[in-house]
Amino acid sequence: MNDEVKPIPKPDHIITSPQKNIRTYESDVADVLAHKNISTTNIAMAENRKQTGDNRVGTNFVGSTLSGNRDGSSGMTKKILIGLSGLIFVVIGVIGAYYLYKISPLATQPVTPVVQAPTSMIPTDSRIGLSVDNTLPGNIINAIKTELSKTLPNNSIEEIVFTQTNNNQKYKVSLADMISPLKLTAPDILTRSVSDPWMFGIHTDNSGDKDLFLITSVNYFQNAFAGMLQWESTMPDDLKQYLPVTGIIAGSFVDRIVQNKDVREFITSNGKTLFLYSFIDNTKLVITGSESTLIEILNRLEQKDFVR
Repeated sequence: MNDEVKPIPKPDHIITSPQKNIRTYESDVADVLAHKNISTTNIAMAENRKQTGDNRVGTNFVGSTLSGNRDGSSGMTKKILIGLSGLIFVVIGVIGAYYLYKISPLATQPVTPVVQAPTSMIPTDSRIGLSVDNTLPGNIINAIKTELSKTLPNNSIEEIVFTQTNNNQKYKVSLADMISPLKLTAPDILTRSVSDPWMFGIHTDNSGDKDLFLITSVNYFQNAFAGMLQWESTMPDDLKQYLPVTGIIAGSFVDRIVQNKDVREFITSNGKTLFLYSFIDNTKLVITGSESTLIEILNRLEQKDFVR
């Protein structure tokens, strides 16, 4: 018996299923679902629009896809992208403008106004504001004289703060801007050598007598000192409007020492001190009417330095 296994003969041809040559709506739907990831609900809606004729722009994405026309979806996509791009540019522009004008080092910093009543150069007992907005120099001087005529406590100092208003904010006027309204004809070499902070006020001594005084900072001592010597020739006429004198003033300057400070006093022909000035150090100049006022200013400066 021959047990040899014989190979199975191969058929002359392999039978295969017939090719899918007939396209149907069902097969198209299956292809679209497979390749475009579109739901059957969207397909149904598209078919309904096709039958009813409601194939408007913006609703024909499925229909155009089934028919092989992508122009509707492509145009809509472009419009959406353009809109988003415009919105992004607007947002970037707003953020950039905010950074440029508010945060960056180039942003304009708000200007800090000079407050109406800054810390005085010496301790004071009272302080008043005197507005010089649209005020003639003569009226400013009359207002000072009115304040000088008031009853003030003995051994007291009242500061007069000259102010201007801008945007409803009161500003203290600088010394440079008050020299002309106060009718002072000091030489340029002096006015360029003095600066803020400065102080103008009234001292009332123990007897009730009053003196006006001015304290100013000095930024160039040599020029300030030379300027004061130059101003001495016209100083009596400039200051007499603030002094209890009338008519022609006759007298001369003499050197004094008051509390170890060099002082230049103007002595009238009858031997009375009319006014004086002193560089109490290289950074401060005092002009006033009497030695007692100068002494009170020196004492208060010492008190301020001690407290500091």
